[in-house]
Amino acid sequence: MTPCPYCGDETSFELPGNYAPVFVHCAICNKKFIIERLSKDFQTFTLEDAPASSDPDCIEIEDESSDEQ
Repeated sequence: MTPCPYCGDETSFELPGNYAPVFVHCAICNKKFIIERLSKDFQTFTLEDAPASSDPDCIEIEDESSDEQ
């Protein structure tokens, strides 16, 4: 569980086995935010504050463009 960075409500989530950031949806405010695994913990970002390297959508775009080369 982690507090939603928008409304503060405790939100449950599951992290993948790798270190890829994931989107989480808050059940109370219905907003989407990002959780990223760190070496010993995790961090949360609002969509507005997340660096591109922590945004799952940006990572997918980068992966697709590198496949085309």
